[in-house]
Amino acid sequence: MERKDNRTLPEFISSWNDAEDLGGRTETAFLLKELDTLRAKNKKLQDKLAEKDKELKTMKLDLELQDRATEAKIAERIAALVEEVYSAQRERDEAVMARLRLANEERDEAFLRVQRLEESLKELENINPEENDMGIR
Repeated sequence: MERKDNRTLPEFISSWNDAEDLGGRTETAFLLKELDTLRAKNKKLQDKLAEKDKELKTMKLDLELQDRATEAKIAERIAALVEEVYSAQRERDEAVMARLRLANEERDEAFLRVQRLEESLKELENINPEENDMGIR
C-alpha cells in the first residue's frame, strides 16, 4: 500500500503518479489498462471460486455417499443379526417340538403298555374265574 496525500492507495495504483503527469489521454489509457487488469483478476477469482464450489459440491456428494454406504452396512449388519436370531429361534422351536413329539410318543407307548397289561390281566381273570374268587375270600 502506498500513501498519497494522507490517503492509502492500493498497489495497482502505485503507478498513478506517472500517469498524472502525462495528461488526460494517458490517464484514460492507464485507467483502461488497470480496469482490464482488475477484470482479469476478477475473472481468475471467479473461476477459482467456481472451481472451489465444484470441489465443495463433490465433497458433499462424497460425504453423502459415504453416509449412505455406512447406513447400508449398518442395515446389512442388523439384517444379519435379525436373521441369526430368527434362525436360532427356529432351531430352538424345532428342538422343543422334537422333545414334545418324543414325550408324546413315550406317553402313547406307556398308555399302550398299560392297556396291554390291563387286557392281559382281564384275560387271566377270565381263564380261572373260580380261582380269582377264592383268592379274594
